[in-house]
Amino acid sequence: MLSTHVSKNTSASHLNKFYITYDDIRKKKFDGMIITGAPVENLEFEEVNYWPELSKIMEWSKTHVTSTIHICWAPSRPVLSLWIRKYPIQKKLSGIYNHKVLDRKVPLVRSLNDYFLAPIPGIRKCAKAIS
Repeated sequence: MLSTHVSKNTSASHLNKFYITYDDIRKKKFDGMIITGAPVENLEFEEVNYWPELSKIMEWSKTHVTSTIHICWAPSRPVLSLWIRKYPIQKKLSGIYNHKVLDRKVPLVRSLNDYFLAPIPGIRKCAKAIS
């Protein structure tokens, strides 16, 4: 859990019972980690008050976690590093979409076809490459 943010949607007692902070784990290595999201899709990344801490944790996970799953809003941080920006859309979008494998060296996609169908959760902003 984030130490720089007070959750509005999950009770402190639940977080304290099931989650730990980055400072508690930063010197350890893990087989897996799940980074979940938050309903902040209408904010720019840098407007999210815990953005610096989340960025630090995601950077740390590259060398300390074998496999990380980014769920909901959490995938936006890795997308940002690829020079992609969000833009608003008229209505919430969800469903099964065609995706293209860009890097076969990534173990997660190594055995997939060049294009594959996968769900995306409901979003209110889409990503667009900056040219």
